[in-house]
Amino acid sequence: MGDELNILCNKGIRNLTLLTSLALYFPSTYISDEGLQVLASKGIRNLPGLTSLALDFGCCQGITDQGLKKLCSEGIKYCTSLTSLALNFSACWFISDKGLSSLCCEGLRYLPSLQSLTLYIINSEITDEGMRELGSQGLRYLGSLKNLIINFTSLNISDQGLKKMFCEGLKYLTSLRSLTLSFTFSRITDDLLNSLCYEGIRNLTLLRRLTLEFIFSKITNAAFKNFSKVLRYFGFHQIEE
Repeated sequence: MGDELNILCNKGIRNLTLLTSLALYFPSTYISDEGLQVLASKGIRNLPGLTSLALDFGCCQGITDQGLKKLCSEGIKYCTSLTSLALNFSACWFISDKGLSSLCCEGLRYLPSLQSLTLYIINSEITDEGMRELGSQGLRYLGSLKNLIINFTSLNISDQGLKKMFCEGLKYLTSLRSLTLSFTFSRITDDLLNSLCYEGIRNLTLLRRLTLEFIFSKITNAAFKNFSKVLRYFGFHQIEE
């Protein structure tokens, strides 16, 4: 896959200097860390006018934290005009907190104009520490963000990690209009919903759409009902549970 990407970048992408939107889909392919480095350094890096980027690497088992680091440090961080970024690393089993930290420290924090962010990291090794990094080292620097979609599947994420993401990142997104949070097989309990209200979205006065999916979690129906009441008290009326 590395040779094909070399051809794509050297004879294709890098010559499209006026390109403003790029979407590449490589699900279930043999793309590896080396391929991500080629895509970043010989392709994406050479598109200074890029405003929209969507990359799908779902089920690519050759991708690890190192590949995600290269994608960000040699590619995404140079796309400072980006307003929309969508990344799918679903079923990339070797993406962990270290990779998420690289995405934040060497990618997201260099995108001050970003208005829409979509992250799919499903069936990964992400833990509470990764959630804290996403908040404090990534989301916190995206003051222009208007739309946020986060979809993670991990047995290692608990209330504690998400609380850190809320209070160290989410609450600073004061321009946010639409928020979707989806967590599957996580160790989330009723306590999280109170934290989401009081440590996260109560500061998001421009928020108009909120979608929550906590699949196979420990949250009860009673907690959702109370959560809805608190949200309405804060002035939020369009809620999807």
